[in-house]
Amino acid sequence: MATLGTYYFDTASFANATTIYDDADLTVVSDNGFYSDNTIVREQVGGVLFAGQSCSAPIPTPPPVPTPPTPPPAPTPPSPPPTPPTPPTPPTPTPTPPTPPTPPSPPPTPPPTPANQYRIRNCSTGVEENVSLPQAVNVGESIQWQSVCWEVMGAPTGTTQAISPQNYYNDCADCQGPPPSPPPTPPTPTPTPTPPPPQGYVLFGQYSSSSVCSGSYGNIYLDAPTFASATVAYTDANFNTLHPSGNFTINNQYRQWTGSSFAAPPINCY
Repeated sequence: MATLGTYYFDTASFANATTIYDDADLTVVSDNGFYSDNTIVREQVGGVLFAGQSCSAPIPTPPPVPTPPTPPPAPTPPSPPPTPPTPPTPPTPTPTPPTPPTPPSPPPTPPPTPANQYRIRNCSTGVEENVSLPQAVNVGESIQWQSVCWEVMGAPTGTTQAISPQNYYNDCADCQGPPPSPPPTPPTPTPTPTPPPPQGYVLFGQYSSSSVCSGSYGNIYLDAPTFASATVAYTDANFNTLHPSGNFTINNQYRQWTGSSFAAPPINCY
């Protein structure tokens, strides 16, 4: 006699199923027998469903089979695990090409430089000015303005002033010209030769401002090698300063000195 129960199969419909299971995980194969959904009936043997038949057609009853002697039970082989359903094939991802980097924007185009307007630099001090010239010049050339040489540097960096150069040159060196010659060196004046001191001689004797044949002993500086030939007496060995007036005594002879000359030849003291 048929019994009602809940069974599970591995397709969307009972007519297309291949195996009946006792659990929703499709791991426990149902027993051999006939299964029906009240429309068709199908027999399952060893986990395989046979073709279905309409429930209105009588199911033939097989003739009884003589029961052979019962052999010893054979070991039951383990049921093969159910074939898991084939998982759906995941969609193949379409690689997205990398977005190319956005090229940098070109730098803005500088506005055109007004005609004949330049930045100039003083060739000597480096001071710069923005000027407008009456004619076009090239960078690196030079102009003379206010009697000063200026090098043309390029476009102006500020408000320009209109000027009228005195002249135009190839560069600063051309404008400035050769360096000025140094002034001539004045001749070195020849010093006036100093006359050598007068030739003198030193004798040993006495000097007294008032008496004769007496006085203090010491060196007497004369202009001649002998007392008799001397004409000038000096105060020291430089022979430049005249001796004060008085009387000189040498070897027992004396002479009167006036301060500028001898008065007489030597006179014996005794």
